[in-house]
Amino acid sequence: MLPAIVSSTREGSTRPIQVLHVVESLGGGVATALESYIRNTPGQAHTVLAWRRDGAQTGDALDRLATTMLSLPAGRLAQLRAVRHHVARLRPDVIHAHSSYAGLYVRLLRRPGRSLVYTPHGYPFERRDVPAALRSLFWLVEAALSFRGTCVAAVGPREARLAERLPGHQLVMYVPNVVDHLALASSIQLASSPPGDNGENVGRLRVAALGRITAQKSPGFFRSAARLSRERRLPVDWIWVGGGDFEDERALREAGVLVTGWLSRPAALGRLSTVDAYVHTAAWEGAPLSVLEAAALDLPILARRSPALEALGVEPLHDNPESLVAAVAGLLDEQRREQLRARSRSLLQKHAPDAQRRTLEQLYATAGHAAVRT
Repeated sequence: MLPAIVSSTREGSTRPIQVLHVVESLGGGVATALESYIRNTPGQAHTVLAWRRDGAQTGDALDRLATTMLSLPAGRLAQLRAVRHHVARLRPDVIHAHSSYAGLYVRLLRRPGRSLVYTPHGYPFERRDVPAALRSLFWLVEAALSFRGTCVAAVGPREARLAERLPGHQLVMYVPNVVDHLALASSIQLASSPPGDNGENVGRLRVAALGRITAQKSPGFFRSAARLSRERRLPVDWIWVGGGDFEDERALREAGVLVTGWLSRPAALGRLSTVDAYVHTAAWEGAPLSVLEAAALDLPILARRSPALEALGVEPLHDNPESLVAAVAGLLDEQRREQLRARSRSLLQKHAPDAQRRTLEQLYATAGHAAVRT
């Protein structure tokens, strides 16, 4: 067992550091990342204060891993009041906010004696589905709040660099996302074949995306690639493991994509484990856990180019659907698939759980002692 991280009290006794995680929208990659944070720092007392959005991927292990689970109400103002109430009641040593709204809540309510940690999981000013003027506004908000935060725990090298460019004197630490192989294996519910596969697809290549169908995931890029693949009569089946807006799902299906709809996380990972390659088309992000999960499943990875993936060293990266389809066609060669599997294994080696554990131990211990001294 890992040694407990403790905080010295004024009387000289020791106790576990009390960490309050605030999550405005719990689901998908944020829930998975939070699981790993708690799993890799078992000496702390972790309370999770979160709101589970409608349609979020379920099946996380937080109820089992966290010391306490508390629910946020729906609505921004109600959530802000709830965060204020629970911070005053619990008096945690460290408040760790996950994503932009939670980061806003805790930095607006900063109190002496509380150390703040903020993990953006992708800064909002990186979005590409909103006008440039709105992205500029998002940057200005983050710039102003950077003067109130204690530390940014960035999930990727790109996110760390963006945090360092903000004007506030923040401590920035890179806390790499990781995949726990044992936890992954125990959570997977194996699926023998995707719905609609009646045996006619034997000998065809299966490629899949994973996650909520949103603008950030760029389903249009995936849809164009699938349509082009069909036009070229490639023996490839395109699958989207997840769900989203009805019109987005319909457009994907019209392009020949098999859309599974919403699944629990174990079922979604089980479905992913049955395909031949993982395709990632997100337009912007912090550091996608789905890529690491695919690597842990020993899948070849083909991805759309983005600054976040370039910083992580993911290869190969593609600038347009035509390039992606050409790469998918290359996967019909087993030797090429094995070459990309080797790259997946190399990527995993850079994201070992020990690296995350050491950084979090340093982060929470430093923040916790600072809070006690205040």
